Amino acid sequence: MADALNAEEGLAHSCEERAAQELKLRPDLGNEPLTNPDLWLYTDGCCYRGEEGNIAAYATQPARTELTDQHIKELQFTAGPYEHSVWGQMGATKGPDELWRCHDGRLVAPANLCPELIREAHGPTHEGKLKTLQKVSHIWWHPHIKDMTDLFCDECSI
Repeated sequence: MADALNAEEGLAHSCEERAAQELKLRPDLGNEPLTNPDLWLYTDGCCYRGEEGNIAAYATQPARTELTDQHIKELQFTAGPYEHSVWGQMGATKGPDELWRCHDGRLVAPANLCPELIREAHGPTHEGKLKTLQKVSHIWWHPHIKDMTDLFCDECSI
């Protein structure tokens, strides 16, 4: 990594002045959001100095849709009577809004939804077991969510 540093790196300088000298801002690019766009995209990027100059990379992702109460009801319903009975034995109840919740009000996640919830919580930054579990458990409950999270993180190759 130190090979990429040039001789001037590390010397005292004004970052603002140096950036103004070295960076070429494109006048055709702006940061104003479009009004009424057809599609929302989010971007993330990074840049570093390589042997041939600045190297940049970026990725775009479409906005994720939120689960609606109706969609959650359908997912919980399709879990079936056996899974419902396990939830009930563990203290979860079906409320007047027809949503299953655990004793502290968190939504009950059907087993078939857990892998996607864990994958999203683990995220592109590959969070560890504890952080992933905290993100999932903030809203969702499942009797085996900790074991499923641990297994998912153990199988992550990064």
